[in-house]
Amino acid sequence: MKFLCAIVILSIQAGPVYSEDLKTFLISPGENKTLFTNVNTSGKVYVRIVAEPGKEACLNFWWIKYPIGNVEQLGRYCNRAIFAVPSLRNGAFATKLRAGGARSDQAVGLSANEAIAHGFTYRF
Repeated sequence: MKFLCAIVILSIQAGPVYSEDLKTFLISPGENKTLFTNVNTSGKVYVRIVAEPGKEACLNFWWIKYPIGNVEQLGRYCNRAIFAVPSLRNGAFATKLRAGGARSDQAVGLSANEAIAHGFTYRF
């Protein structure tokens, strides 16, 4: 019941929200999850982490950058975080934001403001 209350609080106190949808995830100890996937976009990803009272609300984050599949470790963040979406300048046409390393059950709220990074014109 307490963890359900944490999710409700997360929804109310999600911090800056710039997209229409707030996505929520549950991450348990030993679990890694993809929180955000993009192709050819730029912008920022906003994350809020909530745990049961008295527990650490921290997770490890990393980007997987495609087409090569390079991994960029972002570090361990607690409570809130903002990540810039990697661009072609960083060798990434598509990316995944992953999270893991929870020491207790965590509720994660995610929102993003994104735009198309590069337009392409095809002539037939």
